[in-house]
Amino acid sequence: MKVIYSCYWGSYLAVVAASLHLGLLKGNDDLSNEKILNLPFFGKIKKGDLGEMTFIGTDNRGREIYVMGSKKSGRIIERTLNGFAQIYGLEKHTVDFIDLMKYNNFYTCCGTFMIHKLGLKNAGMAVLIWGIKKSFGRLRNLVSKVLNEPAYF
Repeated sequence: MKVIYSCYWGSYLAVVAASLHLGLLKGNDDLSNEKILNLPFFGKIKKGDLGEMTFIGTDNRGREIYVMGSKKSGRIIERTLNGFAQIYGLEKHTVDFIDLMKYNNFYTCCGTFMIHKLGLKNAGMAVLIWGIKKSFGRLRNLVSKVLNEPAYF
């Protein structure tokens, strides 16, 4: 089974969710800026990488964990993946695609805009991380649900 966490760029909320899933971040961690900035692939996925899956690691149940930037196409990608699975006769839960767009907030959107459109990397990153901290509890709850889903092999 593959688990794909997707957000607009694939390198912010998706990386935090994948890191929670793999235990690189703990749900009760004091979420420091440095801890977030040092996550693998955080802020490293570029515009040209949108739509590509980036392997982050394998969880303790053997599920491969990926992140993907999908801009605003998460629902379309999810339906496409399910359609391919159906066409090729794969199990229904071969791929678990998790669109994180609804976990964005004003701060994550502003921070991302500042980084990618205005070129204000340091200020934008501070705003973005503030937004991630605001969404962290909801992300933690979502990842907890994914972790507790039955594994389909």
